[in-house]
Amino acid sequence: MTHQPAYSLLLVDDNEMNRDMVSRSLARSGYLVATAAGGPAALEMMGVEGFDLVLLDLMMPEMDGYRVLEIMRESERLRAMPVMVVSAISGRQSMAKCLALGACDYVVKPSEMDVLKARIWRSLEYRRYARPQEESASEPEPVGGRVLLVEDNEANLDILKRRLVQWSCVVDCAGDGLEAIERIAGSAGGYDLILLDIAMPKMDGFEVLRFIKSSPRYNHIAVIMVSALDDSGTIMRALEMGADDFVRKPFNAVELNIRVQSCIRAKKLRDQCAAWRERLKGLS
Repeated sequence: MTHQPAYSLLLVDDNEMNRDMVSRSLARSGYLVATAAGGPAALEMMGVEGFDLVLLDLMMPEMDGYRVLEIMRESERLRAMPVMVVSAISGRQSMAKCLALGACDYVVKPSEMDVLKARIWRSLEYRRYARPQEESASEPEPVGGRVLLVEDNEANLDILKRRLVQWSCVVDCAGDGLEAIERIAGSAGGYDLILLDIAMPKMDGFEVLRFIKSSPRYNHIAVIMVSALDDSGTIMRALEMGADDFVRKPFNAVELNIRVQSCIRAKKLRDQCAAWRERLKGLS
């Protein structure tokens, strides 16, 4: 059975072989799968994207799955993210503890892949029908475009890049503000959209935004600011400086796609209008 590609999963397991085997199988079923080798990395990735389901191992070094569940439960941003525990621990006490901490399901491994996929599908479908107003949002047809992704965190960069490629975008990446400016200045064809993080070393997102919008050569490029900072002052500053939109982390994939496609469409329409004006000047 092929599932909706909009469903995104985070697989958290310290065993590299398990991560590779399970993630490949789930990807073949149509899921978009991100992986984390431990609790800290998983929590960091959850802070970027609102995954549809987290598959969480319990016995991991540095931070076990119980602690991950506790931190998620304490976080206003993360507590609503559904978690399916996938663990070799089969005791009722462990199951009860995980469910009490907010896990939506508990699968004992080793488990047949077909069984695991069925449980995943059931959890996702339950969530979809439980919140139909949220899940019924339809994703726009991708228009494609050249996108510069500016993000200093490699895990975040990977998540966002895979999403953009899924939406038919051609993606270049920059790890800080200075590299972003070099990319913009060195791009022969130019960019349709820049996804720009705010908090970065060397040069922050606001400085990059100021460079883009103050330059007659680049100020036509659409810019979406992406940040965990969600206070109204930060958002207003970005918009007043010329940003086209602002997306908070962790982002909702459908919402981000709508904003990305909308900005690219608007930018391409502006380019067409500018081209027509030049043609009319030539005729006059």
